[in-house]
Order: sequence, then C-alpha cells, then structure tokens
Amino acid sequence: MPDREPRIRGRGHPLPFSKGRLATTLFLSGFEAERSYELARVVERAVTEHGADELTLEELYGLVERVLGAEEGEGTVARFRAWQFPGIAGRARKESRSCRHSLRS
Repeated sequence: MPDREPRIRGRGHPLPFSKGRLATTLFLSGFEAERSYELARVVERAVTEHGADELTLEELYGLVERVLGAEEGEGTVARFRAWQFPGIAGRARKESRSCRHSLRS
C-alpha cells in the first residue's frame, strides 16, 4: 500500500486522485449525481488496490472503464469515452458512415 494517495500523471505534474473530480466527470457524462459519486468511490478503491504510487491518465481511464463496464454495462463505457474524447467519438462515427457508404458503392 502506498504511503500517500496515488497520483495521476497527466500533462503536467502528477496530482492526487480526486474522487470529487471523477464524480463530476461521470455526472457530466450522464450519470445521476448520487450514482456518479458511488461509481467514483468504486474507482477510488480500484486505484488504491492497483498499489502503484502513480498512474498515468490512460491507466486511470482504463480503471474507470472497467468499473463502468462491470457496474453499469458496456454502453456506459461508450458514453464515458464519448464525453472524454469527443473528437475521437465524432471521428469514429464519420469513419463508420464512410465505411458503410463505400460498402454500398
């Protein structure tokens, strides 16, 4: 078990994991406020059980997606990804339409 709260390494300096920030992100991606907080608590446990002093943002997103998939189903993982990475989700939709169009041609 780490001596301090696990840190999340993003673009800048590593910052402590924030259950409140994650709950807000989940709320903004469409979960009810109370459920967002409950899910953030489950992710917090997963982060602690991970055992590392530091996680990358990608590792954190992986934990969030595993928790969402297990607790809420795969559709919620897609919703979370669409909120986190709107450009990627939009590009995927365009590529999908493009592929369908080329298949019809």
